[in-house]
Amino acid sequence: MNKIIVLILTILIFSCNSDSNDVKEEEDETFYRLTKTIEKDKDGNIEETVNYEFNKKGQLIKYISIDKGVTYISEITYSDDKPISVSRSHANTITYTYNDDLIIGMSVIEDNILFTHEYSYNASSELILDKQYNDDVFCCEESYEYINGNRLKSVSNQGGISNYEYDNKKNPKTAYIPVQLIRIDDYPSKNNIININSEKRFDYEYNNEGFPTKLNGYFNGNVFYTIEYTYEEI
Repeated sequence: MNKIIVLILTILIFSCNSDSNDVKEEEDETFYRLTKTIEKDKDGNIEETVNYEFNKKGQLIKYISIDKGVTYISEITYSDDKPISVSRSHANTITYTYNDDLIIGMSVIEDNILFTHEYSYNASSELILDKQYNDDVFCCEESYEYINGNRLKSVSNQGGISNYEYDNKKNPKTAYIPVQLIRIDDYPSKNNIININSEKRFDYEYNNEGFPTKLNGYFNGNVFYTIEYTYEEI
């Protein structure tokens, strides 16, 4: 709208037309959030169903997973609108530490071992280094490269390298996961992965807003799982 104000000061008639068009575009824009995913194996059998719940601010607060008949519940706690912990019915609580709006640390105890991560970012707030420790002893690290908001490459100091290719559609994670958690996610990109190291390939069906409604995952040319996505308008 700032652009419209400037135009009003310079070319009144043009600004009025622009303002009218902008209002129409805002009225026509539709927002979605993800409410449910269903993962199936290569034979079409349901492996996992996840339902997502949100608070009045639209923040994800709970996800309920039914995995092969077993129910797992995870709940997110916020402070100053930032996720600070995830309590899990099946495991210990995950906690996060911050520098401003960026998560710089994550910790959780599993099997009596304290697992911690230290995160570093570039100027675009993209995760570029993940250092991992077990009981405060350095374990390993991964570094990342990006292009156009998508993770292009990941390199592990243990020898693993992954290269990624993308479509130009919307990543469903942006429709339910807090941005702070997306940044440290395994696949934090704005678009959807279609290829990993030429071994894993993915294709999608999309809705009118460009979000996937179905994912088909292939390994060496064979389907090995599918995911179906359900959204609601907000």
